[in-house]
Amino acid sequence: MACKRAIVFDFDGTILDTETSLFRAWVSMYERYGAKLDEQIWGYFIGTTVTDTSPYQILRDQTEGLPDEAVIETQIKDMYRELMKEEQLRPGVGALIEEAKRRNLELAVASSSPYEWVKRHLDEWHLTPCFGAIATADHVKQVKPDPALYRLALAQLGVEATAAVAIEDSPNGALAAKRANMCCVIVPNPVTALLTFGEHDHRLDSLELFDFDVHVPSVPNE
Repeated sequence: MACKRAIVFDFDGTILDTETSLFRAWVSMYERYGAKLDEQIWGYFIGTTVTDTSPYQILRDQTEGLPDEAVIETQIKDMYRELMKEEQLRPGVGALIEEAKRRNLELAVASSSPYEWVKRHLDEWHLTPCFGAIATADHVKQVKPDPALYRLALAQLGVEATAAVAIEDSPNGALAAKRANMCCVIVPNPVTALLTFGEHDHRLDSLELFDFDVHVPSVPNE
């Protein structure tokens, strides 16, 4: 186990930028009711499902005559689906995965989203077979910023935390990775780029800049 190394990807906003499209949908909804969605407040929801409020509740506090939450959520889903038709894999993702496979590195996904959501998108991009483990909200009691998702993914791969790097786009995700004792590379997307990150090891503007010799931890006897 000591000689194996791994890259563990977050999913939303890291492999596929689902977060910007969802943010844009909610911004449009807020504007429809004469309200404003602050990016820093939105950052509170990114990379986790553990919150004491929701975009709907915040909008409800800012406006009157708001339809029921189920109605708003349906409208958001419709807008989101249209916006996601424009999305591609984040730059560098495909090449990074191919090079990691060439170097015989283990690959996994650790996501706070449900398994069905992650698997469906990975299937659409023919990426599912690339990953030796897919740890999601359906598999742990606590999602990010708790480290459980990363610990589960590493256990399934049979890789030590100190021999793995997490690739994240959000403060909650980076915190989870560091709590799991992993190296963490953050690659913020257009929404998370303005957020304040805590501890991390490297920050890249794009995964096209990922350097295996710099960003993947070395292991003894390699």
